[in-house]
Amino acid sequence: MKKLTILTLLACIAVISSSGQTQSDTLNIQKAVIAIDGMHKCNEGMEYLNRVSEPSKNNPTYLLTMAKGYDCMSKNAEAIRYYEKFVALDRTNAVANKRLIALKDEDNNSAVVKQQERRIKNFYKGIKQGNNDFALNDNEYCFAIGTDILTGGDKSPYRAGMNLNFISTAPFANNRMVFQLLGSIGFLNGGRKNWFASVLNTTEDDITDVPAAFFGRINITFAPVIVNNKKLALTVGPDVGFESMILPEVSMKGTFKEYSKKTVYSPIIGLSANCLIGMHFFSSLSYSYFTVSKFENENVAGIPSTETPLNGNTIRLTVGYRGISEMSYFRNDRYRR
Repeated sequence: MKKLTILTLLACIAVISSSGQTQSDTLNIQKAVIAIDGMHKCNEGMEYLNRVSEPSKNNPTYLLTMAKGYDCMSKNAEAIRYYEKFVALDRTNAVANKRLIALKDEDNNSAVVKQQERRIKNFYKGIKQGNNDFALNDNEYCFAIGTDILTGGDKSPYRAGMNLNFISTAPFANNRMVFQLLGSIGFLNGGRKNWFASVLNTTEDDITDVPAAFFGRINITFAPVIVNNKKLALTVGPDVGFESMILPEVSMKGTFKEYSKKTVYSPIIGLSANCLIGMHFFSSLSYSYFTVSKFENENVAGIPSTETPLNGNTIRLTVGYRGISEMSYFRNDRYRR
């Protein structure tokens, strides 16, 4: 009986404390509304809101007042965050929705203005440093097409291929070095029947056709700049990357046979030489070493496991259009003169 009395007393104290805290939170929120909405005293209103306890911070009035407080202080990111929280609870509030849209538009326009300011600053910085006298002088993008020649002979699944490339280039160390990121997708053709016959544990005569295979590749390069003048830039350096090859279903005379896996993954290392002429021409010659040296085909019902030598080493020639960059907006006049 004594224990029950003590527990009852503690529960009453907790309820009274919670009720007092709730009343205090309500009062602080009301004071904040008056300070921010009525008197435009942003800091004073935020001080009241900072006194609100955690349980009351999900109160819609608290969220809306926080949004208005940050809005009053021109802190758009924080205001947007609280307007979004409030709108999630009250989607019918037209005023809050309208202000949220306006703030997001203002934030986006501000980002555009800052980007343009940065472009102009970089442009005049380039003029001051004389960078316009060089073919390689700015971060830029390039779109290119390429052709692959696989050099592994009978160990290569295919003979050649074609690809599309997106290349991002960023010179550094006063244009003495360049960082390059290359993303590539394409297809391989000229499939070698002997390679696929070995993988599928059959004969070349049983294979009637080997369709093209799709592949993707990502490369990064850190290369020294060998030549860089107004008309020509040349870079040569090592690259590393990763390639995946999706093998096709081959056409066969006899019983259909499947791979236990259809995709080959391999890290690649190599050497790349890039030639840049003027503002827009890009070409590249590279060699890539395929580090995976075998293809295992396992667990196919009724067919023994196979282990086939694999060589995906490739020589690649690429030609593209460069000069798609921030600076290209401002440099065009130089090339028209």
